[in-house]
Amino acid sequence: MPKAVIYGKDGDKIQKILTALKSQGFNCLTVLSYDEAVLLLETEDDIIFVINEGNDSNKLIQNITSLPMYKRRNIFLVIVGDNVPTMSRLFAFKEGLNLTVNTKDIENFSAYFKKTYLEYKNFYKNFKELAIKY
Repeated sequence: MPKAVIYGKDGDKIQKILTALKSQGFNCLTVLSYDEAVLLLETEDDIIFVINEGNDSNKLIQNITSLPMYKRRNIFLVIVGDNVPTMSRLFAFKEGLNLTVNTKDIENFSAYFKKTYLEYKNFYKNFKELAIKY
């Protein structure tokens, strides 16, 4: 399983996300600074990034979405916050995200994540197989 990195400082929200991801078998890590997050982006190949809206979240999202496509495809990007709509494919597409979860829906994070991550894995499965082949 890939490593899951949670970037943010809201204790209760972060704890609920950690619990949800750990229950699905992910190795979780919490980072508090932008520099730590960027360092992980440079060193990890297959990673799930959950970003708590605020602070440097926009800067980090811009950093991730500007990565070369071969690297970006291996990053599953999630944002959680008060100003994002839950499970909005249009908002996610516009912002270069894989999943959006509003804070008020954090109790269902596990279900949203599981559904979207499965779709992501299925979508890129054939692509990755072909990329390895050729």
